[in-house]
Amino acid sequence: TKTLTRTEQTKENEKSKIIWASDDGKAVDRKALNGLLSDLSFLKCQKFSEDISKEEFEKQKPLCRITLKNGIDMSLSLFADKKDKEEEIKAVSSMNPYVFELSRFNGKEIVENIDTILNIDTLLTN
Repeated sequence: TKTLTRTEQTKENEKSKIIWASDDGKAVDRKALNGLLSDLSFLKCQKFSEDISKEEFEKQKPLCRITLKNGIDMSLSLFADKKDKEEEIKAVSSMNPYVFELSRFNGKEIVENIDTILNIDTLLTN
């Protein structure tokens, strides 16, 4: 778990600067953070899953959970689902009542950026 907090720093006669601080005092990988925020901003469902309800799916252990707080809390949980030797990334969101599948690329990008931010080995197998 890692909490990142965004603040805006303004100095006299200078442009304001966005600062991201980590709760553990470690430096934040700006490239990974910007990539993650970009991935989340343009997140699109590849298809919806009708074989399991959101409530049942949420009982499983996720690969990761992201919570964004900005007036309202929004959460996204990603799950690995192995089918036909391919690993699909399924997700549930507080903004959607259904389980949905992300494109392999989009899901992998999100997980890799989180891994980098958390400074851990890749959660997904290649």
